[in-house]
Amino acid sequence: MQKVSIIVPIFNSIENVQRALESIKQQTYANLEIIMVDDGSTDGSSRVCESFQEKDERFVFIKKENGGVADARNVGIAAATGSVIMFVDSDDYIEKEAVSIAINTMEKESADLVIFGFKRIYKDKTIATKIENKEITKEEALQELCLDEKITSHLWNKAYKKELFADLSMVKGKIYEDIYIMHSIIDRCSKIIGIDKILYSYCRTNKKSISTGCNQKQLEDYEFAINSRKEYVKKKQPIIYSKIEEKVNFLIVNKNFEYLIFSIIHKNEITEKSRQFVIEHKNLLFKYRKNIKTKLQYWLIKKNSNVLNNIVLFFYNKEEK
Repeated sequence: MQKVSIIVPIFNSIENVQRALESIKQQTYANLEIIMVDDGSTDGSSRVCESFQEKDERFVFIKKENGGVADARNVGIAAATGSVIMFVDSDDYIEKEAVSIAINTMEKESADLVIFGFKRIYKDKTIATKIENKEITKEEALQELCLDEKITSHLWNKAYKKELFADLSMVKGKIYEDIYIMHSIIDRCSKIIGIDKILYSYCRTNKKSISTGCNQKQLEDYEFAINSRKEYVKKKQPIIYSKIEEKVNFLIVNKNFEYLIFSIIHKNEITEKSRQFVIEHKNLLFKYRKNIKTKLQYWLIKKNSNVLNNIVLFFYNKEEK
């Protein structure tokens, strides 16, 4: 039975970290190494981690200065002694048979990477993302990844052979570190298998829906990650790139659009560069976002009027109630 290292980056997650760690502790797969990386928490999360370490020798606790989730994951990967790596975020949880199912599939199919389904849990709804039960070619996986549809960049709904991370690291201080690295991981795989089971719960219940928007740093880091992916795929897989170029360009336009709406809602100053970028690419925006709300929001962005912007804030507050 091969050892599985599960990496849990933690930062001020006192409300949910107990649940996350308990879901790992209760796994039916026994040969685990749970690496809890506390990224400078100040809310007592570290005491929860210490408690798990004291009671179960499979739990390894690493406390470090704050460097961001990418750095915390890098530290966890470097410390891992298992032949397989998985990730669980401290706000989330996994089904008790998740590791067993993933590892059994990996061993049976001699796979380098296993991808399973997950559900997003919001305050008022749950949305499932399912994966087909089949072998996925590298080309198919890269294409779906770039389209950000069936296969996403999330690190936590996958099981990886450890060697996939050799000489790879996430950029310290950057968010969207999963987007930055996932295409490289997939490109290294000889065999990828999908599992048609929902094994991971991605919990958004403690965050307002606007957290899916974008502030200035999120915008900059997202563009950095997506452009890195574009250049990689363009160089390594030009045929795939020709198929996904438009959709990837839309993702950048859409993130700028979200940033502008986010800024209006929070009454932050918006950058003229982003506003002009969205205006110049409005046809691409409307091709993939066809609802009336998007057209109204675009019109308000184009007019850039404080009075009109209050309309956006009104609709946002109405939706939040």
